[in-house]
Parts: sequence; structure tokens; C-alpha cells
Amino acid sequence: MQKANLSLRQSNDRLSQLLEATPVCIYTCEADGTYGVRFMGNSAYEITGYTPEMFTATSSFWPEHIHPDDVNRVFGDKTALFETGRHEDTYRFQVADGSYKWFQYFTQIIKKLDGHPDCIIGVWADVTKQKQAEEKIHSLAYYGDLTGLPNRVLLHDRLEETVQFAKKKNRPVALLMMDLDRFREINDTLGHHRGDVLIKEVAARLEGVLFENDLVARMGGDEFALIAPLSESDHAGTLVNKILKVLEAPFFIEKMPVSIEASIGISYFPDHGLDVKSLIQHADVAMYIAKEKKQGYVIYDSTRDKHDPRHLALMSELRSAIEKDELALHYQPKIDLKTKQVIGLEALLRWKHPEWGHDSD
Repeated sequence: MQKANLSLRQSNDRLSQLLEATPVCIYTCEADGTYGVRFMGNSAYEITGYTPEMFTATSSFWPEHIHPDDVNRVFGDKTALFETGRHEDTYRFQVADGSYKWFQYFTQIIKKLDGHPDCIIGVWADVTKQKQAEEKIHSLAYYGDLTGLPNRVLLHDRLEETVQFAKKKNRPVALLMMDLDRFREINDTLGHHRGDVLIKEVAARLEGVLFENDLVARMGGDEFALIAPLSESDHAGTLVNKILKVLEAPFFIEKMPVSIEASIGISYFPDHGLDVKSLIQHADVAMYIAKEKKQGYVIYDSTRDKHDPRHLALMSELRSAIEKDELALHYQPKIDLKTKQVIGLEALLRWKHPEWGHDSD
């Protein structure tokens, strides 16, 4: 008997040493819905700064320190645990220094001989470093280091989601592509470091003019894109005016005033494209026209798009227009208004297109 007791004590000692040495915390709590902690391993102090006794003193200690955004998910849904007998999840927990750490837990119901729940046993581990690494990877994949804005990849994903939602709700969407005028000149004159500061300042101003469901992304260099799900007809126009207005005030880069203007191209779903690729391409075309014509902003127009299929088709048809006798020469006199005399003339070549008529001249 003494041998058995000694062996039992040694086993308990080894178990205690194992629990102390493990980087995770083992605990048991009530299975009656209160989740009051019966036992909390001593390693709780190492990972939270709280003593095990603090957990077991009141049933409210644990839930009171779970992040408000996570507490309902952890304690509100008992279905998964009691239907399957086990459950796992991650949540944020406020530790002794006031900060929040991420913890992952695994729980399992321990049953009595009659089959009814006796208690819940769980394993609790600090996974803050893993979560921070995941967030860093996510940030690098979808956000820019310089501005913190979504990048081209995330813009593409969000635009896809917005378009799919708009299709279901039969609503329009505007895509704005914006390029800063004379940025290369500013960058070359002031240096790339100051150019980066200017980009960050522009990004901050753009974020300040967004409506609730809008999104702004940096596509690279000095180019930005904005998604505007339209709830009213003048939403995009209002947004454009706000952008141009907010860029009017000079930027102060190391106390040096720098003025900047922008060219904006706009494409609309579904008028200018039914997919992400078309909307981006057409907004880009409109933006370059706005920059070339110095118009501030331009709404996409297929007749001004050199890459539009209709434009390419017309170029091909023009080659055979002479053979088909579709071109006609018209003369327009030039008159001196003082003498009323004809002083010259202009020759105009008009194309009577079989489908588009004289509008294609």
C-alpha cells in the first residue's frame, strides 16, 4: 500500500513538473454554462501576469478580460462545444500590463460515469507572435508600406466584390483612376525622399474625402484609384470635386510649399464595363485623356479610346473606303469679312460610312 501511495505521489509530482514546464496553460472549468474556473495551471502567471488564484476567485474574471469584440463569440455560442464535445478558437485577452495578447484554446468536455458533463478541460496557448506574423504577411500582400493604403491586388479584389454586389442589387459603381500632374518634375527637383512625403500627404487627404463605403488604393508611383459604390446619381461627381478641391491647398514638405494638381479618369459599371479588367482599363484611358487635355477629369468615352474595338474596326474599314467610293471631298470657302472676297478654301474629306453615316468623318 505504501509502495502504491509512493508511486502515486511520484506520478503526481512528475505530472506537476510537466505542467510547470509546458509553455501552454492547462485549466478546467465548469460545464454548467458559467465557465467558472476550477483549476488554472501555474503557467498562467508566466503568460498573463495574473496568478492562478485570480482566475479561480470569481467566475467573471476570465470573461471580463476577453476583448469586447471576441467575448460573445467565445462564451455566447455553446453549441459547437456541447454538440461535438470539443472546440477550439482564438481570441484576444487583456493581460496584467493592460495590453491584449492573442490566445488559442482547445477545450473538451469530461463526462461523468452517467454520461452527463462533469467539467471542461482546456489548453490555453499564447499565439500573439504567430498572429503578428500573419498580420504582417497580410499587410505586405495587400497594403503599401509607404502610405498604408490598399495596393493594386486588394483594389482588384474589392472592385470584384463591389461589382458582384452591384449586379445583384442593380446599382452602378464608379471607378476613379487618378494621376498626379508634374510629379516626376517635383520628384526630380526635391528628391525621392520628399516625393515620398508628398505621396503620403496626398494619400491622407484622399482618405479624408471618402464617403462611408468608398475605398482608395495606391496603384503605384503617383497613381491612385478610388472605388465609389453609387447610392445617388451625383456621388462620383461630388467625390471628384472634393478630391480636386482638397488638392488645391499647397502641401508643406519640410516647410516648403508645393502645389500639385491631378488628372482623374472615371469609368462606370455597367455603362463602361461589366468586369474589373474593363473598368480599370477604361478608367485608365479616361485618365490619360484628362492629363493630355489638361481637363481635370474625364468620363470614359469609347469614341475617344484609341484601343476601343470600334476604333480599330473603323481604322480597318477606312482602308477599303476609297475602293468602295465612300469618301467625298467637300470644299469650304474662306472669306475676308472686310472685303467680302473669297481668299481661300478648306478641303474636307468626309466619309459616308454604311452604318455610322457622316458622324464618322
